[in-house]
Amino acid sequence: MWRMAGGERDVMASDTYGTGQLIRHAIEVSRVDEILVGLGGSATNDGGAGMAAALGVKFFDENGRVLSPCPRELQHVARVDVSQRMPLPPIQVACDVDNPLCGPKGASAVYGPQKGASAEQVVLLDACLGRLAEISGASECALVPGAGAAGGLGFGFMAYADAKLVSGFSLVAEIADWRNRVAEVDLVITGEGSLDEQSLHGKGPVGMARLCGELGVPCVAVAGRCTDEVELRRVFDDVVDLRSSVATVEESMARAAELIEQRVLGKRGDWRKLVEVARGKKQEKREKC
Repeated sequence: MWRMAGGERDVMASDTYGTGQLIRHAIEVSRVDEILVGLGGSATNDGGAGMAAALGVKFFDENGRVLSPCPRELQHVARVDVSQRMPLPPIQVACDVDNPLCGPKGASAVYGPQKGASAEQVVLLDACLGRLAEISGASECALVPGAGAAGGLGFGFMAYADAKLVSGFSLVAEIADWRNRVAEVDLVITGEGSLDEQSLHGKGPVGMARLCGELGVPCVAVAGRCTDEVELRRVFDDVVDLRSSVATVEESMARAAELIEQRVLGKRGDWRKLVEVARGKKQEKREKC
Protein backbone atom coordinates (compact mmCIF):
# COMPACT_ATOMS: atom_id res chain seq x y z
CA MET A 1 0.00 0.00 0.00
CA TRP A 2 2.86 2.38 0.73
CA ARG A 3 3.73 2.39 -2.99
CA MET A 4 0.42 4.11 -3.76
CA ALA A 5 -0.25 7.78 -3.15
CA GLY A 6 -3.37 8.59 -1.18
CA GLY A 7 -5.24 9.74 -4.27
CA GLU A 8 -4.50 6.48 -6.08
CA ARG A 9 -6.21 4.28 -3.51
CA ASP A 10 -9.61 2.94 -4.48
CA VAL A 11 -10.36 0.05 -2.19
CA MET A 12 -13.67 -0.66 -3.92
CA ALA A 13 -11.90 -1.33 -7.23
CA SER A 14 -8.78 -3.09 -5.91
CA ASP A 15 -8.25 -6.84 -5.66
CA THR A 16 -5.62 -9.49 -4.93
CA TYR A 17 -5.54 -11.02 -8.41
CA GLY A 18 -1.81 -10.37 -8.72
CA THR A 19 -1.11 -12.49 -5.65
CA GLY A 20 -2.92 -15.38 -7.32
CA GLN A 21 -0.88 -14.86 -10.48
CA LEU A 22 2.34 -15.15 -8.47
CA ILE A 23 1.12 -18.39 -6.92
CA ARG A 24 0.13 -19.77 -10.31
CA HIS A 25 3.55 -18.89 -11.74
CA ALA A 26 5.32 -20.52 -8.79
CA ILE A 27 3.38 -23.73 -9.41
CA GLU A 28 3.31 -23.88 -13.20
CA VAL A 29 6.74 -22.43 -13.99
CA SER A 30 8.91 -22.91 -10.90
CA ARG A 31 7.29 -26.25 -10.01
CA VAL A 32 7.41 -25.60 -6.27
CA ASP A 33 6.35 -28.25 -3.76
CA GLU A 34 5.29 -25.82 -1.03
CA ILE A 35 4.38 -22.13 -0.84
CA LEU A 36 4.91 -19.65 1.97
CA VAL A 37 3.04 -16.34 1.72
CA GLY A 38 3.58 -13.32 3.95
CA LEU A 39 0.56 -11.07 4.53
CA GLY A 40 0.57 -7.34 5.24
CA GLY A 41 0.67 -3.88 3.73
CA SER A 42 -2.08 -4.47 1.16
CA ALA A 43 -4.25 -1.84 -0.49
CA THR A 44 -7.06 -4.38 -0.97
CA ASN A 45 -10.18 -5.48 0.90
CA ASP A 46 -11.57 -8.26 -1.29
CA GLY A 47 -11.44 -11.22 1.10
CA GLY A 48 -8.88 -12.91 -1.16
CA ALA A 49 -11.39 -13.22 -4.00
CA GLY A 50 -8.94 -11.79 -6.52
CA MET A 51 -6.29 -14.32 -5.53
CA ALA A 52 -8.86 -17.10 -5.80
CA ALA A 53 -10.05 -15.88 -9.23
CA ALA A 54 -6.49 -16.07 -10.57
CA LEU A 55 -6.42 -19.71 -9.47
CA GLY A 56 -9.68 -20.56 -11.23
CA VAL A 57 -12.41 -19.79 -8.69
CA LYS A 58 -15.42 -17.97 -10.15
CA PHE A 59 -17.85 -15.59 -8.45
CA PHE A 60 -21.37 -15.11 -9.88
CA ASP A 61 -24.25 -12.74 -9.22
CA GLU A 62 -27.88 -13.92 -9.04
CA ASN A 63 -28.19 -13.68 -12.85
CA GLY A 64 -25.23 -15.97 -13.46
CA ARG A 65 -22.89 -13.18 -14.54
CA VAL A 66 -19.22 -13.71 -13.62
CA LEU A 67 -18.16 -10.93 -11.28
CA SER A 68 -14.89 -9.08 -11.16
CA PRO A 69 -13.31 -10.00 -7.79
CA CYS A 70 -13.30 -6.46 -6.42
CA PRO A 71 -15.62 -5.22 -3.64
CA ARG A 72 -17.64 -3.01 -5.98
CA GLU A 73 -18.91 -6.16 -7.73
CA LEU A 74 -18.46 -8.74 -4.97
CA GLN A 75 -21.20 -7.05 -2.93
CA HIS A 76 -23.58 -8.73 -5.41
CA VAL A 77 -22.12 -12.25 -5.13
CA ALA A 78 -24.72 -15.03 -5.06
CA ARG A 79 -22.68 -18.13 -5.91
CA VAL A 80 -19.06 -19.26 -5.76
CA ASP A 81 -17.71 -22.05 -7.97
CA VAL A 82 -14.42 -23.63 -6.88
CA SER A 83 -14.65 -26.63 -9.22
CA GLN A 84 -12.18 -25.16 -11.71
CA ARG A 85 -9.56 -24.12 -9.15
CA MET A 86 -6.14 -25.40 -10.12
CA PRO A 87 -4.44 -28.07 -7.95
CA LEU A 88 -2.33 -26.48 -5.23
CA PRO A 89 0.61 -27.64 -3.13
CA PRO A 90 0.54 -27.08 0.65
CA ILE A 91 0.39 -23.33 1.41
CA GLN A 92 1.42 -21.68 4.67
CA VAL A 93 0.38 -18.09 5.26
CA ALA A 94 2.52 -16.07 7.66
CA CYS A 95 0.38 -13.48 9.40
CA ASP A 96 1.20 -11.09 12.23
CA VAL A 97 -2.27 -9.80 13.09
CA ASP A 98 -5.15 -11.56 14.82
CA ASN A 99 -8.14 -9.76 13.30
CA PRO A 100 -11.17 -11.81 12.21
CA LEU A 101 -12.70 -11.15 8.81
CA CYS A 102 -15.66 -9.03 9.92
CA GLY A 103 -16.94 -6.91 12.77
CA PRO A 104 -15.45 -4.02 14.77
CA LYS A 105 -12.03 -5.73 14.85
CA GLY A 106 -12.28 -7.02 11.28
CA ALA A 107 -10.44 -6.19 8.09
CA SER A 108 -12.74 -3.39 6.94
CA ALA A 109 -13.21 -1.56 10.25
CA VAL A 110 -9.58 -1.65 11.38
CA TYR A 111 -7.64 -1.35 8.13
CA GLY A 112 -10.15 -0.03 5.60
CA PRO A 113 -9.76 3.69 6.44
CA GLN A 114 -6.01 3.67 5.81
CA LYS A 115 -6.74 2.15 2.40
CA GLY A 116 -8.96 5.08 1.50
CA ALA A 117 -12.34 3.70 2.57
CA SER A 118 -14.89 6.23 3.81
CA ALA A 119 -17.08 5.51 6.83
CA GLU A 120 -19.91 4.47 4.51
CA GLN A 121 -17.58 2.24 2.48
CA VAL A 122 -16.30 0.55 5.64
CA VAL A 123 -19.86 -0.56 6.43
CA LEU A 124 -20.39 -1.75 2.86
CA LEU A 125 -17.05 -3.60 2.78
CA ASP A 126 -17.76 -5.35 6.05
CA ALA A 127 -21.15 -6.50 4.79
CA CYS A 128 -19.58 -7.61 1.51
CA LEU A 129 -17.00 -9.79 3.27
CA GLY A 130 -19.64 -11.26 5.55
CA ARG A 131 -21.78 -12.15 2.54
CA LEU A 132 -18.77 -13.62 0.74
CA ALA A 133 -17.98 -15.86 3.71
CA GLU A 134 -21.61 -17.02 3.96
CA ILE A 135 -22.01 -17.71 0.23
CA SER A 136 -18.69 -19.58 0.21
CA GLY A 137 -19.78 -21.78 3.12
CA ALA A 138 -16.75 -20.59 5.06
CA SER A 139 -18.22 -18.67 7.98
CA GLU A 140 -16.00 -20.59 10.40
CA CYS A 141 -12.89 -19.48 8.50
CA ALA A 142 -14.05 -15.89 8.89
CA LEU A 143 -13.74 -16.17 12.66
CA VAL A 144 -10.17 -17.48 12.70
CA PRO A 145 -7.65 -14.96 14.10
CA GLY A 146 -5.77 -13.58 11.09
CA ALA A 147 -8.65 -14.06 8.66
CA GLY A 148 -8.88 -10.28 8.36
CA ALA A 149 -5.21 -9.78 7.50
CA ALA A 150 -4.44 -7.95 4.24
CA GLY A 151 -8.08 -7.05 3.64
CA GLY A 152 -9.34 -10.56 4.31
CA LEU A 153 -6.69 -12.34 2.24
CA GLY A 154 -6.07 -14.58 5.25
CA PHE A 155 -9.69 -15.72 4.95
CA GLY A 156 -9.34 -16.20 1.19
CA PHE A 157 -6.36 -18.47 1.56
CA MET A 158 -8.19 -20.66 4.06
CA ALA A 159 -11.50 -20.72 2.18
CA TYR A 160 -10.26 -21.10 -1.38
CA ALA A 161 -6.72 -22.51 -1.16
CA ASP A 162 -6.92 -24.87 1.84
CA ALA A 163 -4.05 -22.92 3.37
CA LYS A 164 -2.88 -22.85 6.97
CA LEU A 165 -2.38 -19.57 8.82
CA VAL A 166 0.73 -19.40 11.00
CA SER A 167 2.16 -16.63 13.15
CA GLY A 168 4.57 -14.65 11.01
CA PHE A 169 6.55 -13.56 14.04
CA SER A 170 6.78 -17.10 15.42
CA LEU A 171 7.85 -18.45 12.04
CA VAL A 172 10.65 -15.89 11.61
CA ALA A 173 11.65 -16.19 15.27
CA GLU A 174 12.07 -19.93 14.87
CA ILE A 175 14.06 -19.66 11.63
CA ALA A 176 16.32 -16.91 13.05
CA ASP A 177 16.65 -18.61 16.47
CA TRP A 178 15.60 -15.38 18.17
CA ARG A 179 14.81 -16.99 21.52
CA ASN A 180 18.43 -18.06 22.03
CA ARG A 181 19.82 -14.85 20.52
CA VAL A 182 17.66 -12.55 22.63
CA ALA A 183 18.54 -14.50 25.78
CA GLU A 184 22.20 -13.51 25.25
CA VAL A 185 21.70 -9.73 25.00
CA ASP A 186 21.07 -7.00 27.58
CA LEU A 187 18.61 -4.85 25.61
CA VAL A 188 16.50 -5.12 22.48
CA ILE A 189 15.55 -2.05 20.41
CA THR A 190 12.67 -2.53 17.98
CA GLY A 191 9.99 -0.36 16.38
CA GLU A 192 7.96 0.55 13.32
CA GLY A 193 6.59 3.58 11.52
CA SER A 194 3.45 3.78 13.65
CA LEU A 195 2.90 2.09 16.98
CA ASP A 196 -0.85 2.09 17.44
CA GLU A 197 -3.87 -0.06 18.11
CA GLN A 198 -3.04 -2.18 15.08
CA SER A 199 0.36 -3.04 16.56
CA LEU A 200 -1.35 -4.67 19.52
CA HIS A 201 -3.03 -7.21 17.24
CA GLY A 202 0.18 -9.23 16.97
CA LYS A 203 2.56 -7.23 14.78
CA GLY A 204 6.30 -7.92 14.91
CA PRO A 205 7.47 -5.31 17.43
CA VAL A 206 4.87 -6.39 19.97
CA GLY A 207 5.79 -10.03 19.36
CA MET A 208 9.41 -9.18 20.07
CA ALA A 209 8.44 -7.31 23.24
CA ARG A 210 6.52 -10.31 24.50
CA LEU A 211 9.42 -12.65 23.75
CA CYS A 212 11.74 -10.32 25.65
CA GLY A 213 9.29 -10.30 28.55
CA GLU A 214 9.41 -14.09 28.72
CA LEU A 215 13.21 -13.99 28.82
CA GLY A 216 13.55 -11.05 31.21
CA VAL A 217 15.27 -8.82 28.65
CA PRO A 218 14.26 -5.12 28.43
CA CYS A 219 12.66 -4.17 25.12
CA VAL A 220 12.29 -0.56 23.95
CA ALA A 221 10.62 0.75 20.82
CA VAL A 222 11.40 3.63 18.46
CA ALA A 223 8.52 4.79 16.29
CA GLY A 224 7.68 7.57 13.89
CA ARG A 225 4.56 8.05 15.96
CA CYS A 226 2.86 6.41 18.91
CA THR A 227 -0.88 6.99 19.03
CA ASP A 228 -1.60 5.23 22.29
CA GLU A 229 1.55 5.42 24.33
CA VAL A 230 -0.10 4.53 27.63
CA GLU A 231 -1.39 1.22 26.28
CA LEU A 232 1.84 0.41 24.48
CA ARG A 233 3.92 1.09 27.58
CA ARG A 234 2.33 -2.00 29.06
CA VAL A 235 4.13 -3.93 26.33
CA PHE A 236 7.43 -2.06 25.96
CA ASP A 237 9.79 -0.96 28.70
CA ASP A 238 10.08 2.42 26.98
CA VAL A 239 8.83 4.11 23.80
CA VAL A 240 10.52 6.86 21.78
CA ASP A 241 7.98 8.82 19.73
CA LEU A 242 9.77 10.84 17.04
CA ARG A 243 6.63 12.82 16.36
CA SER A 244 7.05 14.62 19.67
CA SER A 245 10.23 16.26 18.35
CA VAL A 246 8.78 17.79 15.17
CA ALA A 247 5.77 19.74 13.95
CA THR A 248 4.62 17.48 11.10
CA VAL A 249 4.71 13.86 9.95
CA GLU A 250 6.51 14.98 6.79
CA GLU A 251 9.30 16.53 8.83
CA SER A 252 9.56 13.41 10.96
CA MET A 253 9.99 11.26 7.86
CA ALA A 254 12.48 13.62 6.22
CA ARG A 255 14.63 13.82 9.35
CA ALA A 256 14.13 10.24 10.55
CA ALA A 257 17.80 9.22 10.79
CA GLU A 258 18.80 12.43 12.55
CA LEU A 259 15.91 12.26 15.01
CA ILE A 260 16.47 8.60 15.83
CA GLU A 261 20.13 9.28 16.61
CA GLN A 262 19.30 12.27 18.80
CA ARG A 263 16.50 10.63 20.76
CA VAL A 264 18.23 7.28 21.24
CA LEU A 265 21.45 8.90 22.46
CA GLY A 266 19.37 10.95 24.88
CA LYS A 267 17.86 7.75 26.27
CA ARG A 268 21.14 6.00 27.07
CA GLY A 269 20.95 6.73 30.79
CA ASP A 270 17.37 5.54 31.13
CA TRP A 271 18.03 2.38 29.17
CA ARG A 272 21.18 1.63 31.13
CA LYS A 273 19.03 1.61 34.27
CA LEU A 274 16.62 -0.84 32.62
CA VAL A 275 19.52 -3.16 31.87
CA GLU A 276 20.84 -2.93 35.43
CA VAL A 277 17.43 -3.77 36.90
CA ALA A 278 17.02 -6.74 34.52
CA ARG A 279 20.47 -8.04 35.41
CA GLY A 280 19.62 -7.76 39.10
CA LYS A 281 16.43 -9.78 38.65
CA LYS A 282 18.27 -12.47 36.71
CA GLN A 283 20.91 -12.68 39.43
CA GLU A 284 18.25 -13.06 42.11
CA LYS A 285 16.59 -15.80 40.11
CA ARG A 286 19.90 -17.69 39.71
CA GLU A 287 20.59 -17.44 43.42
CA LYS A 288 17.17 -18.82 44.30
CA CYS A 289 17.74 -21.74 41.97
